[in-house]
Amino acid sequence: MGARAADRGHGRIAAAVLGLTGLVLGGGVLSGCTKVDLPSSSGTSPGGPATSGSPAGGSQSGGPVSPAPGTPSSSGKPVPGGVLKLVGGHDIDVLDFTTSSTPTQSLLHGLSRQLVSYAPSSQFSDVVGRVVPDAATDVPLPVDGTIYTFTLRAGVAWDLTPSRAVTSSDFARGIKRQCNPVAGGVYASYFTEVIAGLAEFCAGFSALTAKATANQISAYMETHVVAGLATPDDRTLVVTLKAPAADFLNMMALTAASAVPVESMAYLPGSPAFRANFVSDGPYKVGVPLNGATMTLV
Repeated sequence: MGARAADRGHGRIAAAVLGLTGLVLGGGVLSGCTKVDLPSSSGTSPGGPATSGSPAGGSQSGGPVSPAPGTPSSSGKPVPGGVLKLVGGHDIDVLDFTTSSTPTQSLLHGLSRQLVSYAPSSQFSDVVGRVVPDAATDVPLPVDGTIYTFTLRAGVAWDLTPSRAVTSSDFARGIKRQCNPVAGGVYASYFTEVIAGLAEFCAGFSALTAKATANQISAYMETHVVAGLATPDDRTLVVTLKAPAADFLNMMALTAASAVPVESMAYLPGSPAFRANFVSDGPYKVGVPLNGATMTLV
């Protein structure tokens, strides 16, 4: 890898890590005063409601995690409940995996699952570069440095009625959707650079123009394949790269690599309708949609 390519790689790893540290470290990333009730001790079901937004007159500073009422915390052991405050530079913008800003991406980590992520830690040095499984059963080792096979764990489901499991096709759809012509993803250029066949897929996608309808976008995505994205079954995603990329797993930990259900394809990317009908597969879901500067997660 040349010096310039190495610099790009280092920058991408930094971007991938910084996109996660708001939730991993509880750092100041989300705008205003963001209150998130911690999940139950099982780690799979949400706790109480979480509220995100800025009060009138500016942002408040973050605060420590508060224990649940009546629960002693002097032992230093983790306890269920409490409030986590995250503070950032501006309000939530577009609640979409393609076009959201860094503060909103941090919020999206509470609403979504990625194939891989980072272990929670209070030390930044413990997080950098250390990818762990999330929706995948393990962190795959690439074959020939270019072929990654992800196996989805059981129990990851969409908040739909009736609920259904998140599939490998949902994750492939999320990557393909990054280069949609209406609201293309901020990390689309990275994925087209490294995933085999994605640049060609995106070149054809651009022919739809920014006036494309949701039906046109969905039809193109469902009828055009990407050579480097294979889904041999509902729980297996095989990603083939053009060449080895040391930062690929770090980039897959970003919300840009989140799954997207086919049900969401009824709405234009980045649109108010997409936000109003956001479907979660994470520990929280949208309870009360964005209203001014406030959003409630449950």
